[in-house]
Amino acid sequence: MEQFKVRKGQKPVRLASTSGHVTWVRDEWTDVPDELVNEALKSRCIPKDLYDSMQKEVVGGPEGGEGGGEGDNDPDPNKERIAAILAALDRINTEVEAGKEKTESGRGLLTAKNAPSVDAVAEYSGLTDVSRAEIDGVLE
Repeated sequence: MEQFKVRKGQKPVRLASTSGHVTWVRDEWTDVPDELVNEALKSRCIPKDLYDSMQKEVVGGPEGGEGGGEGDNDPDPNKERIAAILAALDRINTEVEAGKEKTESGRGLLTAKNAPSVDAVAEYSGLTDVSRAEIDGVLE
């Protein structure tokens, strides 16, 4: 069982399996049965383990500095945006390794230069205004 939540501003997502499991994913961490994990990812829900690892990378982790914890309560929309882009890049990488070439909606996963497609990152992250420069900045 893994935990997921929806992105900020995203409506709750209903996940259902053919075996009868039904789960609603909201803006709080929700336990999702293993048979619904792929459905959660397709619905652009954010996995907790990936979110936590991206938070550590972006923020500098619990060992990263003496901030006294003040920054932990400061909501920074860029952190969530970067985490969404990193999650999308991770999904693209996983799908390319599995031999896929296109997203569910038919967009190419990679450009001719084998870089992650802006359209694929936008689709998987839910960010309609993501740019090549922003993706390249996250990759650095």
